[in-house]
Amino acid sequence: MAQDHNCGTIHIERDGSLIYQTTSTDPNISNGVPAFIIQEELDRFQAVWWSPNTTRLLYERVDETLVRSLMFVCPGREAAAPMKYPVAGTDNHTSQLRLVIVDGNNCLLRQRIKVLDCGLRSPLKSRYPWVEYISRAGFLNDGKTIWVQVMNRIQSQAALIILPESEFEGITPSGPVAEPCIVKDEISSAWINNHNAIVPLDGTDSTVEFIYASEQSSNCHLYYISAQIVNNEVAEVHERVVTQGEFSVCKSTSLVIDKNRRLVYYIANVATPTEWSVCVSNYDETVAEMRCLTEKGLSFKGERACHNLCLLPSSGFACWMTSLSQPPQCRYYSLVFSEDSVLPSATLVAQIGLSGYNLPATVQINDIPVIVEYLS
Repeated sequence: MAQDHNCGTIHIERDGSLIYQTTSTDPNISNGVPAFIIQEELDRFQAVWWSPNTTRLLYERVDETLVRSLMFVCPGREAAAPMKYPVAGTDNHTSQLRLVIVDGNNCLLRQRIKVLDCGLRSPLKSRYPWVEYISRAGFLNDGKTIWVQVMNRIQSQAALIILPESEFEGITPSGPVAEPCIVKDEISSAWINNHNAIVPLDGTDSTVEFIYASEQSSNCHLYYISAQIVNNEVAEVHERVVTQGEFSVCKSTSLVIDKNRRLVYYIANVATPTEWSVCVSNYDETVAEMRCLTEKGLSFKGERACHNLCLLPSSGFACWMTSLSQPPQCRYYSLVFSEDSVLPSATLVAQIGLSGYNLPATVQINDIPVIVEYLS
């Protein structure tokens, strides 16, 4: 699959042959590219999501017809081309989710491949009038049912919604639910920070489970959410704390789940407010433990557009670590499990640093930064 970000077109190939591409004759409509405000305010740079185990592709179609076009000029340079820029108080873009289903086998054997591109039977906004933004989206582990996090315009309300595959036109019912349903709904008197810490777990025919981050207790912490399904509807939702304490889980970095050991790996500022460590917790209700896997004095470094924790639960993890006294180092840690604890420890195996770097003698790094609060 390839994306053309210039014209907002998705191309799908199989065995070297193009089998499908999205089309639009309207220059204000794009496919597979998030709107400007979604990238700028919600830090979502992705608008296509592959199913983990089926030939299905979820994508976002964006319509910016009502959004103003502005031209930004840098002194001394030629004016840039006009761009869609939603000025405060004016119309935003509209968007819709679409589902591509590829049915067929090998192109090289000239077997017929059928591609369906299906829109929702009812727009999300018709079911939930307060919805303005699609913040995050993806598939449950069954590869068919879809989850989507939505927010209102002032970002004071957020909800995690389950969409059955049958909600898309031309698809017969399947999966745990028959109708869209909310499994997590938050309302804040200020605003809600969006995050990447949303991971579906392996549920059953009667449950849908997630690890989900929330700031409902002030600090950002992880929660285990289990929705009970009765007669294809959510009957009851249970929520349990996974992490707690005077620290915050990093909202920008993705989580990694070890479903066999029921462990969740994440980034948190446990030691100091400005130092991010790789951590692990058990989300089993019988155990409430957490452990930092990286050393104090070093901080995990991530990029805004690609803030992933590169970890393989059976082996170890690679990460960039930095501090006030040294440039970033690429490190690999091996995970070590023992019978004495349900949580692993980590051993530094290898690191790659920048050669030729020397800290200037005039720079003295002795203190750990602190946050000072002043009463206003």
